[in-house]
Amino acid sequence: MTRRLEDIELREIDRLLAIGGQTLWLVEKDGTILDVTGAHLSELGYTVDELRGSALRDMIVPAYLKESARLFESVADIDGDIRQFEIELKVLGKDGGEHDVRVNGTEIADASGEENCLIGLTTDITRQKLAERTLLQERLRFMRTFENAPNGIILLHIDSERGGLIKGANAVARRITGRSQEELVGIWLIDGELTELIDAEVDEAFEQSREMLEGDGSSFTVNRVLKRPDGSTLAVKAAVSALPIEDWEVSEEYPVNAIVHVEDVTEQRHAESELQHQARHDSLTDLLNRRWFLSLLFDRLERSWHGHGGGALLMIDLDDFKKVNDAHGHIAGDGVLREIAAILRAELRDSDPIARIGGDEFAVLLPQADIAGALQVAEGLLERVRKTEIRIPGEPDEVFCPSVSIGVLVLKGRKVDAEAAISDGDRAMYEAKRQGGDRYIVAPD
Repeated sequence: MTRRLEDIELREIDRLLAIGGQTLWLVEKDGTILDVTGAHLSELGYTVDELRGSALRDMIVPAYLKESARLFESVADIDGDIRQFEIELKVLGKDGGEHDVRVNGTEIADASGEENCLIGLTTDITRQKLAERTLLQERLRFMRTFENAPNGIILLHIDSERGGLIKGANAVARRITGRSQEELVGIWLIDGELTELIDAEVDEAFEQSREMLEGDGSSFTVNRVLKRPDGSTLAVKAAVSALPIEDWEVSEEYPVNAIVHVEDVTEQRHAESELQHQARHDSLTDLLNRRWFLSLLFDRLERSWHGHGGGALLMIDLDDFKKVNDAHGHIAGDGVLREIAAILRAELRDSDPIARIGGDEFAVLLPQADIAGALQVAEGLLERVRKTEIRIPGEPDEVFCPSVSIGVLVLKGRKVDAEAAISDGDRAMYEAKRQGGDRYIVAPD
């Protein structure tokens, strides 16, 4: 025997409704419940007999009454075409507990074609709504934590081809970048609008990003120079961490898949640079100090020993400097040393390291000079110093006319011994001083 839908009994419909946790309602136009069946009744705590003849509005949580009544009336009072409706609301169980339901319904007509009641199918979505509310609360907590975090945080979408796309930034990150949320969101980092781009750094960041997306690394750190709208720059350190795939908003074209912790390290970099500078420079003249100059000289000797160029060393000592200290004191002497340091800086190239070796003795490394070039530089320094008049600090009427003695040492072919080279240069310099000063002497090979 072939069965058709009209042969299906109500108990069989009940079993089907139980599978989906649904309830079928038949409601008069005035809101009176005519009949009801389905699995949800047991969760609400009502029996069918308790609901038949009762007012539907008595089951609806008051906050949802206005909207549900408006929708109900708009369907119940129409003429002509049959209308369907869908609404989500809260209903009260017998014990007063609230249940989230979704109602899908329509009007039905009697044999004459006149609408006489509404039929609706309710689905209990309490667990779904609870999950949605929990997720929303978690997101709100995250956003509050994110926005008020003491360090800069940027939400990023990382693409293996296009790099990083900014999706959001908290208050500290906005302050560091000098940009608003609207200005930051949508910036592709590869465009160079936000940071200075250096090819090698970009290539490395792309490689690290690809590894992270492929699961070979969960985080990496980069150091960048940040460009701000006012033209200033900051040194920043950015720690990029991948988000688990299950946390991605896969419905978005560019989901957030990484979090970047951004730190302004400008002052730290300045402090590190200053400490490094102090470790390598003489505090009085700001020329290189003996220790760092020796390391550069050693490197130059080693390269020369292996056939990579020659170079020359000039050892320079002020003539009669002791008279300045004796007559005017060490403060005046320090002023003279600073003036001589300034002359050396002005006369020599930036690529020629200059150091104060100690007292009134200076050293110059000419990395690529041969003997002819070294003698030309030495002669030029002698001439420049001869033409100099240094006013004694604190004594404007007192003038010191300096001269220097220079020892010239050719580095090519010498052993890799920086201290020995300094000593050989010193001996040539002292010979120049013994011969009356204001001259240079070439050290023997």
